Amino acid sequence: MQIARIRRRFVVAAALLAAQALPSVAAEGGRWFLDSCPPGSAAGAARQKAEMLAAKPDSDIYVPHPFPRTEAEVIANLEYQFLESWMQHPRSEIPGGVWRVVRALTEGEARFEIVPVTDWTPTRCRHGARQVDFYNVVRVLSARTGEELARIALQENGLLSGFVTPAADPKERRPLAAIPSIADLRARSAVAAGATDFQYVAIGSPSLHSDELAPAIVFRKEGRAFLAVRDGRVFEIDLERPGVAGTQASEFVREGPRREAAIAARRPGEHFVTVGSAGLAVAVPLAGESDPP
Repeated sequence: MQIARIRRRFVVAAALLAAQALPSVAAEGGRWFLDSCPPGSAAGAARQKAEMLAAKPDSDIYVPHPFPRTEAEVIANLEYQFLESWMQHPRSEIPGGVWRVVRALTEGEARFEIVPVTDWTPTRCRHGARQVDFYNVVRVLSARTGEELARIALQENGLLSGFVTPAADPKERRPLAAIPSIADLRARSAVAAGATDFQYVAIGSPSLHSDELAPAIVFRKEGRAFLAVRDGRVFEIDLERPGVAGTQASEFVREGPRREAAIAARRPGEHFVTVGSAGLAVAVPLAGESDPP
């Protein structure tokens, strides 16, 4: 398939998609945080928004729909950035897994599932064009087989920030890590019964295998905050652990007495997790809900 042919098809497809009346992206009021951004963040966010709204197509922060308000706009931003990026390469240089996504997008063989994810990573309050409060994680699925071809993260401003695809070779291909279901969690978890404010979050926790493209679930109950990960385990989030509270993720990776003391105080089954600018917290396993099924 020729690249010029792809470009023409993309322009027509994007125009049709943007015109569709799809459900709105999750409302702002549905998000909650365990931290607050430091003074000055609001000014930085305002500058970033003004730059995004004024950006022209030759800018590296341009998207057709900055700060998208509908699912159609989210998908139009995804297609614009993904295809424009890979169209710059000869077909022979495009990885097989990526080419499967390009072909599905341009041939009208893709469907999409959008998962709004609140950002609890340490970069949430950072100034500049990448400052975000949430992501949209888009699962790009084959309309014929239902297979997940790619998982793509777009920040609230509309900029693509990361993606992953399964292996192109069918012999090596494995499904992408499952995103846990809030409905399933409500049905099977005792602590989730009667809880409120369920949301997906991007956290930093290598030991829990949660990140931007593999979000976890958090919820609140009786003034306490809880975390559920994709393998079924549920934890309470401890923000006050001595030696850990207030420690930034960047500080914690360095060797030192404070790090050593925090690690020594960690009990079996506990994990360190990020909660935004507040730094690190401890995920404490709940009895009866902490072992993978």
